[in-house]
Amino acid sequence: MVQAISHLAGLLQAQTDTSEILMTITNTDQNECEFAVAWPNASADMELIETWQTTPLITDSKGNLLNFKDTVKSLSGGTLSPPLLDQDNLCTGGC
Repeated sequence: MVQAISHLAGLLQAQTDTSEILMTITNTDQNECEFAVAWPNASADMELIETWQTTPLITDSKGNLLNFKDTVKSLSGGTLSPPLLDQDNLCTGGC
C-alpha cells in the first residue's frame, strides 16, 4: 500500500498542482475498514487515476505482476469505490 500511495503522490505532483494527500482509515459496522485517499484543492483526470490503479507495482509469490486494484483484492477481497468527481468531472480523491 505504501508503494501504491507513493506512486499516486508522484503522479499527482507531476501532473497537477497537488501539495498534499489526505488518507483516512475508518472502521465500518461490518468489521471491515475503509481506506480513503483525497487531494484537496486539486483534481486529476480519470486517465491519471486509471494509470495509477492499473500500473504494475509488485509481484506475487508466483511472479505475477500486481497493480493497486489486484493488491486490494488479494489482501482483503475488497473493491475500489467509484472516485469522487468535481463539477468538471475530474477526480478529487477516493479509493
